[in-house]
Amino acid sequence: MRQIHSMAAVIPAKDHPIEFWESEIPLPPVGGINVEVQMAGVCGTDLHIWKGDISMPFAQVLGHEGVGKILELGEGVTRDHADQPIAAGDLVYWCPMRPCHACYSCVVRRDYPSCENGGAFTDAREPTAASYTRVATLPKTVSFFKFDPMCPAEAVIALGCALPAVLQGVEHIGGIPLNSTVVVQGAGPIGLAAVMVASLASARRIIVIEGQPARLEMAQRFGATDTINLQEVKTVAERQKRVQEITAAPGVDIVIEATGRLGAFDEGLGLLQRMGQYLLIGMWAGEGSAQVDPFQIVRKALRIVGTTYAAPHHYFEAMKLAEMYHKRFPLVNCVTHRFPLKDTVKAFDTITKGEAVKVVIEPSR
Repeated sequence: MRQIHSMAAVIPAKDHPIEFWESEIPLPPVGGINVEVQMAGVCGTDLHIWKGDISMPFAQVLGHEGVGKILELGEGVTRDHADQPIAAGDLVYWCPMRPCHACYSCVVRRDYPSCENGGAFTDAREPTAASYTRVATLPKTVSFFKFDPMCPAEAVIALGCALPAVLQGVEHIGGIPLNSTVVVQGAGPIGLAAVMVASLASARRIIVIEGQPARLEMAQRFGATDTINLQEVKTVAERQKRVQEITAAPGVDIVIEATGRLGAFDEGLGLLQRMGQYLLIGMWAGEGSAQVDPFQIVRKALRIVGTTYAAPHHYFEAMKLAEMYHKRFPLVNCVTHRFPLKDTVKAFDTITKGEAVKVVIEPSR
């Protein structure tokens, strides 16, 4: 008799500690699949949910970055969402968002993160597409993609939701032109993804500002031409001068914010030369305000662009980049720490201490 049991890391309510809920997994829904989660990436958003920084309308299974092995196919499922044939045992990567493709946001604006009928989170009392669980159930509205088994799962999960988010952000600014100069603020997963994309775009200079030596070293391996250590170059003025020396220009063409820290904003604006673009990706969870000189923005003809999350096709593109370039870029080496599901809090502590490049949960361990 078929029986599949699972365990998930759940936040039962805002400001409550993590609980581990066990459940029996039903058959996958029509058009969906059940997946044994091999790796769940730990994202800063998970920490914010755990800390109570984000409101929760219901009990929630943590995790929105996942790779796993197909356990069961629902009725009618023979192909993934890129029209590739699939079978039980195949490895897949999925986008937890569920855009309806039938509302104004989806159809007219193509702004999938704002779809009112979708979202990335589900009630923990129902089958979940979240990733801090031994078995995830992906309904037909969740896009999933089979990846080449010759590509390590670590390479796919390494930059988690960061690489899709960067791909969308770069799309929003019209791409990174050949021979451009780029500053990346921060060298966590978003920052490394930005360095990777800028390198693939043949940017002339890619300057990374970061305070952790291990992350700076990783940024160089991803293609950063120059690094500035916050612990050594301690003032904004000194860092601005260093960027000008590196580029032999008043500033750079593009600054990509990948820190989530409000203090990075003013500095980022100051690093741009005329006609420069500032792409904000990391400042999603949190509140705050910064003083902005609109006259300076007009005089320098600057463009400031914010981007929220990513669309399913960006997840597909991220997976294909991992397949194609996992030998060129040290994606596998980004996974520096692994924890079993029951040690989720330890995983969060590791992230908080800045000891890791990428932390993953291995729910089946």
